[in-house]
Amino acid sequence: MINKDTVLEKIKPENKEAAKLVLSSDKQNLSLIIKIILGIGAFVSAIFFFLALTTVLVFSRSQGFAFAALGLIVMVCAVAAKLTVKNLSPGPRFFVDQLLLAAILFGKGCILFGILTHFERHRSYIIVDVGMITCFFLAAVPYKFFDSAADRFISVFTFMIFVYLKMFAFGGIWFSSNFVMLLSFIIGFFCFFLRKKDYYPIAWAMVLSMAIPAVCNIFIVYKAYSAYMSYSAVMLNVYKIILILFLSVMFALDAYLKGNLNKKTALILPVLLIFSLPFNLPVIYALALLVLGFYFSDLKIKILSYIILCGGIAYLYYSLHITLLAKSVLLLVSGLVLLALRELLKRYGYAR
Repeated sequence: MINKDTVLEKIKPENKEAAKLVLSSDKQNLSLIIKIILGIGAFVSAIFFFLALTTVLVFSRSQGFAFAALGLIVMVCAVAAKLTVKNLSPGPRFFVDQLLLAAILFGKGCILFGILTHFERHRSYIIVDVGMITCFFLAAVPYKFFDSAADRFISVFTFMIFVYLKMFAFGGIWFSSNFVMLLSFIIGFFCFFLRKKDYYPIAWAMVLSMAIPAVCNIFIVYKAYSAYMSYSAVMLNVYKIILILFLSVMFALDAYLKGNLNKKTALILPVLLIFSLPFNLPVIYALALLVLGFYFSDLKIKILSYIILCGGIAYLYYSLHITLLAKSVLLLVSGLVLLALRELLKRYGYAR
């Protein structure tokens, strides 16, 4: 078998340095380009095939359950194929993975469309509940067997869309959205904290889905907005306290398991978050993720926290009915909190 060392032995000593550069040259970049070409080609070709198949069903005026049956067959075949292609070489396996990703997304879409179409004709008043339950099972059942981060993220995010649709249909959008966002953040933060690759898609979907009610809070005018204001103002402080307790327990437990828990490190997070109580929940979410990003030296989580922080401060700035001077002081204080947070993290060795 010919390998790199065998090739170098056959080359003259004066040419070995150049040969080493050639043999070790940008193999990863080349493989990345090939992956992009293979991935786009496989995914697009599969999508066109499934679109043609869907067109046949539409023009044949098939019922909703025909779509659901087709989707179930395609999804089962995709999962079965995913379990059997693990022994392929990297190139063919990547190509097949993109085909199977398109297949399972098509299958789940057909199942969801078929079930919703059926219930829309017969019991339209529970269509959101049916969609939420269907999306939950479509995300949960194949999760362990189909190890695609894109499929897992899309499935969980779609489920969260129906959760928020149910909340919007309920009518208490302003006061209930904060509770749902709190649960989403706690689940997402916990999945990030576990540091397991399989749970990362859930974490990203949960945290990013919080943008749905945030956007609605900015652009939608509610019918009973004033009725919830006094109640929500009290509940927001309750949510903040729940969040602080959760985060304190998580970091303290992790420090205890690693054997480096002491009084100073145990008080860092709760003290900082208590000082941030005057701010809104998005800012506190961002600060918590920022701590987590530095704690695990994870650049992606840091970037996510900065994005949420910018949005939270902007929303806080424009939603407060106070003078410009007071808003400026608030921005100054928020900056000082961030600087204090970074200095404390650096002092205790977390800001690497």
